[in-house]
Amino acid sequence: MVVYDPVFLGWKAADPWTHVAGATPCYSPDYELLVAPLTVAVRGGLVSETGVFPKGVDLWLSSELRRAGFLTRRPGRG
Repeated sequence: MVVYDPVFLGWKAADPWTHVAGATPCYSPDYELLVAPLTVAVRGGLVSETGVFPKGVDLWLSSELRRAGFLTRRPGRG
């Protein structure tokens, strides 16, 4: 979505897992990235009826799933 290009194109994915010796890794969401598209929508007056605000949440969630290790395509399924 073009309105969010500046937010997501400049974003650098980091390891979302916190690692402490002897402990199970813990997932740490990138809430800073979530704030960015929501701020764009609110400041632009793009209320939920336009679909832009929820699209920002959708884009953030899909980026979080990729960071967590979910693939965009399943191996062997093209």
